[in-house]
Amino acid sequence: MIDKIDFLNKYTLNEHQVEILTGVDSNVQELPKLWQDILAISERQERVKQVLHWQQKVGKYLINTTSYLSEYLYDVEVMKIGQDFYLLYTVVGRRHKVMYYAGGNPNKTKAALNSIGESFVSQLPESLKKFYFELHDGFYYYPSRSMGLEATQSIMRLADEEWGILEDGAPVPIDLSSSYSFFTNGMGRYVVLDLSEGNPLSEAVLWDSSAPARYHLDFWAIVDEWITIGFDG
Repeated sequence: MIDKIDFLNKYTLNEHQVEILTGVDSNVQELPKLWQDILAISERQERVKQVLHWQQKVGKYLINTTSYLSEYLYDVEVMKIGQDFYLLYTVVGRRHKVMYYAGGNPNKTKAALNSIGESFVSQLPESLKKFYFELHDGFYYYPSRSMGLEATQSIMRLADEEWGILEDGAPVPIDLSSSYSFFTNGMGRYVVLDLSEGNPLSEAVLWDSSAPARYHLDFWAIVDEWITIGFDG
């Protein structure tokens, strides 16, 4: 079986190597208090208990995701790649396949979101702010950076990309300049919110790079379903 670190290093996408941190380290003061607590815990089962706070933070939005994690989360560790820190989730799902998910540092979220624009931050639905500011700056399957909520640096505005599907000139009922992808399945499908909408979470769009989009969908329902599909590999 391939070593976990060797496997993760295949997907760092840069020259930096993965480090799994253990013990209390004075150099990680930028981490959330919970993450520092996890560093000090040697027992795997006790570390897992620490992150089941998902239920408190986003349980009512990600019902299936939190339920799956409560049953199949095997371990959680603090991972460092270069100057960036993540929580590394090891999920051993129903099919007994090991899946590695990364959750970004929420203490870095504010600066990253502000770089997109103040109006973007002000228009974000409160539940998304809660996820990004209190839980994680993105949460996704680590090898593909997909099947989960995007890291802030990967949030894509539709108007900044070219879409062949639009070449037929058919009208699009959303404003591409205020529409952002917060989730991708890694194969050309995206869950998009038009932040100019009065209630964007109930008007999510399943955007497809090669097929007609689907409109008027519930954002959290789609994200919750797809994350749990990803857990099963």
